[in-house]
Amino acid sequence: MTSGEWESTRRLTEAAKAILQREHPMTIRQLFYRLVSAGVVENLLSDYRCVSRAMTKARHSGEVAPEWIVDRSRPTYEAATYEGLEEFGKVVARSYRRNYWTDQAFYLECWCEKDAVTGSIVGVTDEFGITLRALRGFNSTTGVLQLADLFARLREQAKQIQVFYLGDFDPSGMCIEEDVARRVESHMALNSNPIRLVLEGRILSKAFTMQELYELGQRHELRQDEGHELILRLACRKLGLKAKTALLPFAIRRLAIHREDIAKFRLPPLRVKDTDSRTPAFRDRHGTDCVELDALPPRELRQRLRRAIQAKIERTAWKRMIEVERAEQETTQRTLFRSSRRKLLHLRTERWSGRPDLNWGPLGPEPSALPGYATPRKSRYHVSSFRCQ
Repeated sequence: MTSGEWESTRRLTEAAKAILQREHPMTIRQLFYRLVSAGVVENLLSDYRCVSRAMTKARHSGEVAPEWIVDRSRPTYEAATYEGLEEFGKVVARSYRRNYWTDQAFYLECWCEKDAVTGSIVGVTDEFGITLRALRGFNSTTGVLQLADLFARLREQAKQIQVFYLGDFDPSGMCIEEDVARRVESHMALNSNPIRLVLEGRILSKAFTMQELYELGQRHELRQDEGHELILRLACRKLGLKAKTALLPFAIRRLAIHREDIAKFRLPPLRVKDTDSRTPAFRDRHGTDCVELDALPPRELRQRLRRAIQAKIERTAWKRMIEVERAEQETTQRTLFRSSRRKLLHLRTERWSGRPDLNWGPLGPEPSALPGYATPRKSRYHVSSFRCQ
């Protein structure tokens, strides 16, 4: 490596370290886009490879902490094993977590177009206990059916469903959220589950099926293609009801990326693909520039998601759940500790019976021991149900 190449690599590493210290964790692709926005590198494949090589060397040398860079594209599937019951009990006690959203009015989810970006926001979703779904493009029929079934059950529990969406600013990314929402709504309607109206904070005893709503709408000259929610609201009006909230079907809100983000954060734009059938409509509405989700600073992404979640939380019920969880964790730890201690004391005082066919333990009894004769002998491995009296 020449002195000029060494110096450019040195500048690249220092700039990357400064960004990572402020905004970790992030992927290599997110780091690359931040360096492009800062003018350190160009938006070229060759520069992306330079960033990847530089970060590999920086992590090996200890200049960059390994946990600052995440990679969700290569998941690890590991079996859960434990050294004993005592360790298992400690893991259970630590992993217990109360569902804070039980007493909340909302059920929240976060949908992310790209699986690679989830590594930089999973800390926020874990903190608040909400579901994070990586759509990885247009969702499959299986995924849509599962969502429709889940949302239908939540709707029957009078939950208001709010989805936060994170996606690319391009022809496909702008259509994915609309496509998934439309398909989930359609399957929810086909299930014909009763639709309940929330009136003054209470659930009305009268439940309408979709067919009943359509018939009611037709009697009042409403077209079926006007939408489920509109028909529901107009039906309430005709019946003289003041519906506070119509639980149909769910709300979806895009948190990133917006068109104004391009100029605000100096995001490197890409040209829209002419081969995409959605390009003409996107170009007429948004212009010719598009941006990947990876380009938005991870810290900004996390802040937007955090603020959106906090805005839906009822604080009093949330704090009460935290107190209940803390008390339950302490009770669980005390119970598991006492149980494991009694088990260990019982095993240590177990006796060897002298009959190999009735015991599970060391190699065998003393040669002088007769079959059926219980000789006192300490062991930590015998099971009480096998002891010969």
